[in-house]
Amino acid sequence: MTLTQSTNLVDTQCGCNDVPTTIVLKHNLAINNVFTRFLSRNGYEFPLQIYMKYRERDYTWNAAFTFTDRDTDESWKMVYDWTCVREVAGEDLGSYHWKLNMLISRRFQEVLQRTKLLTTIPASSRACENGTLDANFILNTSTGNVYLENSVVEADVFVDQIGLFDNEYWSTYHTVLFSISQTGVEQFSPTVDILPFFPPDPDPTDVYERNERGTVRPVPDPRE
Repeated sequence: MTLTQSTNLVDTQCGCNDVPTTIVLKHNLAINNVFTRFLSRNGYEFPLQIYMKYRERDYTWNAAFTFTDRDTDESWKMVYDWTCVREVAGEDLGSYHWKLNMLISRRFQEVLQRTKLLTTIPASSRACENGTLDANFILNTSTGNVYLENSVVEADVFVDQIGLFDNEYWSTYHTVLFSISQTGVEQFSPTVDILPFFPPDPDPTDVYERNERGTVRPVPDPRE
C-alpha cells in the first residue's frame, strides 16, 4: 500500500484506491456484557463508531483505547487493526485479503484475560465495490464463522477468554456486527476516558485534559 502525500489518500492491493487516512469502524460490541457493566460502574461510554487512523510504517489503520477503574485495579485495553495483506502468520493466502485484528484485554486482580478476533476477507468480496471501502460482515460468536454479503468464512482466530459473549443475551443473539467504511468520517472528539496507548509515538498535535468527572476531552487549538 502506498500513501500519496499530496492528497493524503492510500492506494491498496485490495481493490480500494484513494482510501482516506481516517476510516470508521461501526460495531455493537458494547452491549450487555462484562465490559458494559464496567463502563456503567465508572460512568464511561464507549463509541459505537471507532475512528481508525492510518499508520504508514506498517500500512495499517488502527485505533486503541485504555480504560481504568478509579477504585480497583481493573483495566481494559482494546486494539483494532485493519489492513490489506497477502499472508497471515507466514502463510500465503494466494491473493490479497483485508484483515481485521481485534484484541481486547482485561486485567483484574492480577489476572489477564483476552478476547481476540482475527479474520480475513477476500479482496474479491464486495468490500471495495465501486472502488470505495465499505466492508460489512457479521461474526457468529457461537460458531466463529464470519458472514459476508455473499459468502461465509471461518475466523482465523476467535478466542473469548474474558467471556464477553458468554451470557444469555449473546447466547440468544450471538451476532457481532462490523462495518468498516471510508464514508461518513467526521472529526473525532473523544467523550470518554480513553487514553491512547498504541502507537507508542503519539501525535504531538493531540492534546488532552481531564475534567472534574474524569472525562478526557481534546483541548481546543488556540490557532483555530
